[in-house]
Amino acid sequence: MGGGDEGAGKKRRFITREEEPDEYFLSKGERDGENPLKTDPLAWIGLLAIFFPFILTVVLIASGAIDLSGAYVH
Repeated sequence: MGGGDEGAGKKRRFITREEEPDEYFLSKGERDGENPLKTDPLAWIGLLAIFFPFILTVVLIASGAIDLSGAYVH
């Protein structure tokens, strides 16, 4: 489907884990054993995206911008 007849008679050989060089999947930081939180901005963005809504909610409740007094019904 969509590939044509390229390599129709050939059996495709995949690389195995044993044949793979050790450094293939490792970045320089991973090889050196660095903490990704020190060097990777995407790690910081991910943590911020997870925790920011909760921190913002607590700050808004503490400042009175969100009123919880009517939230409890007896």
